[in-house]
Amino acid sequence: MSLYESRIQNVFSFMQQQALDMVMVTSPINIYYFTGFYSYPAERFQAVIFTAERQEVSLYLPNFDVEIAERHSYIKSFVPITDTDQPYRILGERQGQKMRSIGLEKGVVSLRQAELLRETYPEATVNDIEPFIVSLRLRKSPEEIARVKKAIAMAELALDYGVQKVEIGMSELDVAEHIENHAKALGADRLMFAPFVQSGPNTAIPHAQAGTRKIEEGDFLLIDLFFALDGYFADITRTFVIGEPTEKQVQIYQGVLDANGKAIAAVRAGCRLNQIDQAAREHIAAIGYGEYFHTRLGHGLGLEVHEPPSIHPLNDELASEGSLFTIEPGIYIPGFGGVRIEDDVYIGLDGTVEVLTAYPKTLRQLCSR
Repeated sequence: MSLYESRIQNVFSFMQQQALDMVMVTSPINIYYFTGFYSYPAERFQAVIFTAERQEVSLYLPNFDVEIAERHSYIKSFVPITDTDQPYRILGERQGQKMRSIGLEKGVVSLRQAELLRETYPEATVNDIEPFIVSLRLRKSPEEIARVKKAIAMAELALDYGVQKVEIGMSELDVAEHIENHAKALGADRLMFAPFVQSGPNTAIPHAQAGTRKIEEGDFLLIDLFFALDGYFADITRTFVIGEPTEKQVQIYQGVLDANGKAIAAVRAGCRLNQIDQAAREHIAAIGYGEYFHTRLGHGLGLEVHEPPSIHPLNDELASEGSLFTIEPGIYIPGFGGVRIEDDVYIGLDGTVEVLTAYPKTLRQLCSR
């Protein structure tokens, strides 16, 4: 059974368990998950429709996307929608209007879409299928992890290329451009943002776009990359120092590096996610910088650069086999600068913990004379 066939069968099994007559998936990312076809439709209607009675699955999409869908979509039953069509009328005519129970991604469907669906199926109850889809996506298959590993290898090549281009007086934007252009040349896709490249006091801002600030002697230089390859993301952060580091810079960097290692060592199937966060947070507090670690420890990764699970002090959910997430402790001191070290960690289906990122984490000096 193919990857997509297995996912589709999981939906039909869920529909049977929950007595759902129809499921409508509208998130472009989730459509990609079930079909292999990705397109951002903007305001246009796009959905994968599952119907229980006929065990049928169809892809409703803008008419101009049919040709590319034919090349990439596992599902070959297409319903083209033109800009002058009324998609919900077409939905009702094709699927029938005797739906009693419909599954939707409640966090995705707009109020207007919900109203139009209600007009089409006034007797139907609506159920949230988003937690079910999240549970499927949370458990990454070996095939998915193989794609993630390729994305990481590409991102690390792009990072190393950019680091070698760094010079004093160069702007953050210049470094980001070098990295992004090299990633594109290596085949990166779905470039939602340029890499975060932050220097000097800007490194105290956990997430900041690259700007016009010039890199100076004595700066921390923080680079955060999040590129996708074949649909799956890598997310890696490394922090460097320009020239000779001060004693305080070495202390902060070593503290974050140790916290990163302690958190990774705490990862195991069945542990609570907040215990992983606690391992890093307690160490940073113990060395006197607890107030400067004010972000969560990590987040899930896959078809999106941020997806479940969220690793923070209040999340007592259990880490599960198949989970892929980041470990990214940091210390961020306003006016001084900050350090973040981010790795991508996978809990295999057999419970084995694997750190997928391999870029060196020892403090590296750039532009040394």
